[in-house]
Amino acid sequence: FNNFAKRRVIAGSDAYLGEFPWIVAIGLDEMFFCGGALLTESLVLTAAHCLRDTPIGSLVLHLGDLDLTSPNETEHILRGVSKIMFHSHFHPFLLANDIALLQLDQPVLFSDTIQPVCLPSPIDSYTDQKATVIGWGVTSFPMGEPSPVLQKLEVETLSNFQCSRIIEEPVTLGMICAAPTSLQGTCFGDSGGPLTVESKSGRHVLIGVVSFGVTGCAVVPAFPDLYTRVSEYLKWIDVNA
Repeated sequence: FNNFAKRRVIAGSDAYLGEFPWIVAIGLDEMFFCGGALLTESLVLTAAHCLRDTPIGSLVLHLGDLDLTSPNETEHILRGVSKIMFHSHFHPFLLANDIALLQLDQPVLFSDTIQPVCLPSPIDSYTDQKATVIGWGVTSFPMGEPSPVLQKLEVETLSNFQCSRIIEEPVTLGMICAAPTSLQGTCFGDSGGPLTVESKSGRHVLIGVVSFGVTGCAVVPAFPDLYTRVSEYLKWIDVNA
């Protein structure tokens, strides 16, 4: 695998304010490098590889934000991090168990633009479903600039068997694959961001965490990206929450 440490959405479209109220921008002193998903008023789920060797005291999380370059366009909230919980079997080179929890230094109050996302069912494989991945993205590869406005991209989930045949690499139980419809995908900076599906009841369910791609930033049309499969880590989340 070519493990790109920071991935962003390429060829997505602008999200609108409050469309994805669980999205969290993770930065170091205002330099944003990863995404996350709000699970409770004080917990954020992200990718473990985002936070390797990261000084916890310098982390800044933006919640309720849309345009990272506009300080007044939303009533967004800034939070620090009091604790990082890595999966004990996270493998930084294979990106196995690429999942981590951040505990906010202060809880947030929920609002129209800050809401938690729902956790998935432990028994649903979420195969062959339309899903949405979001992030603040470099919109072209390899020399693109980050998008200041949150981007969204519709993708379709694949079975692990299908995915493994396409990418010609093993896909473990802890991973889920999703492919865009054309030359689109995730790229540098979206790591840790949420992959969600909408349930029949209208709830948004977090099924994946952006982990890595295998060819590099939307180089091959409709090529799958790999995500950490959240349903495989529900017990771990529960124990560490």
